[in-house]
This record gives sequence, structure tokens and C-alpha cells, in this order.
Amino acid sequence: MWKVDEALNKVLASFEAIIQNPDPGTAYTRVNVDWLRNVVRDLKSIGVSAVSSADGFEITKEWIREHTTKSGGWTMAQLDAIGVKWPPQNGWINKLAGTQISFGRKKAFEERVDMDPKAFNKWIKSGGRLT
Repeated sequence: MWKVDEALNKVLASFEAIIQNPDPGTAYTRVNVDWLRNVVRDLKSIGVSAVSSADGFEITKEWIREHTTKSGGWTMAQLDAIGVKWPPQNGWINKLAGTQISFGRKKAFEERVDMDPKAFNKWIKSGGRLT
């Protein structure tokens, strides 16, 4: 995930709205909508979310540090919940600080602090998904 400002999130939300319901009274063509779909896909691939601050949770460094394991780290399951690939890269906390996630992902991060890695891998292989 990358730190993005609220304006970019609003742009993504606007693009998604156009894709879902193109206005026939405008100059949208099939190419325009397809182009927007590609832009939305690319933005999402780098962690941009259309979650507004009213609907999401803003990650803070303090919140991340409050939810460590007993040994002071994070489980693979926790990091997966907030979109961090294993193993985490240096600076991942700074990159996430200020970004928005859904409350479902927030809850998953907080609850997975004691999740066994083998159980997590089994869950992922069975198609486990977050909302």
C-alpha cells in the first residue's frame, strides 16, 4: 500500500461511479469506460482505496504498534489483513500510516494477533477473503 491523499481516493470513487452508471447524455464512449476500468484496476493494485474517511479507518503508527504479538512483532495473518506482503519491507509502517482501510480489515488485523501461521496458510488456500 502507498500513502495517498484523500483527493486521489475521491478521484477513484468518481471513476468507479462512472463505470457503474455511465451517463448516456455525455460523451462517454466504450473506450472511455474501458480506460477508466484500467485506471481503477491500476490504482487498486498499488493500494489506493475508494473508502472515504467517513466509511473507513485511518491507520496510525500507534495503532499498528498497539497490536503486536507477545514477542513484539506481527503475524503474517495480521499483515495480510492490512495488505502488507510477507515478509514486510523496511518502512512498511511509515507507508501505511495515514492510509484508509475498511473497518472489516481493521478488525481482522486486531483479531489475528494470535493466529497460528499454519492455520492462516490453510485458510488462505481454502479461498479465505476479506471484505
